[in-house]
Amino acid sequence: MKFSFLFFFFFSYLNFLLRCRSTFDAAKKKKKTAKAASPVEEERSVDDARYVGCFGSEGAFIDKTYMGGSTGANFGLALHHAKSIKKRYFAIARGAGDGHSFAFNSLDTSKQTFNGGGCERPCTDLEDKVCGCTDTACTGPTPRGEEHNRRWAVYEIASSRK
Repeated sequence: MKFSFLFFFFFSYLNFLLRCRSTFDAAKKKKKTAKAASPVEEERSVDDARYVGCFGSEGAFIDKTYMGGSTGANFGLALHHAKSIKKRYFAIARGAGDGHSFAFNSLDTSKQTFNGGGCERPCTDLEDKVCGCTDTACTGPTPRGEEHNRRWAVYEIASSRK
């Protein structure tokens, strides 16, 4: 009886150690993967778009898809939205903590472009990127023929450049 008790105890303990080890390894692997992916991915996504210019009319955006709220104030969210629906360009017009954005495939460059007037307003997530402005956040007048006073910072996604 003494031998069977020791035998049972030994295998129970061994089973416990093996379960703990596999749980520890899985947690360690998950942590290592998350740690390695995030800085590189974040850095790469910032370089995935090139600033094209500042536009005063959303009429310059052909086949546009709207996305507002925080996407209109955050470069990263607007870039992700445009990529997720496979668009070539995105435009951002930022208010305070939110704004407006569009993702689209064609840009009418004959429409009026701007320098200043709110075009240079930084994004809330990346201050080295510009996100344009909306209404009272714009320092310039409402463009002729436009209902709203907006300055759209337009970017072209790198993977879609030809």
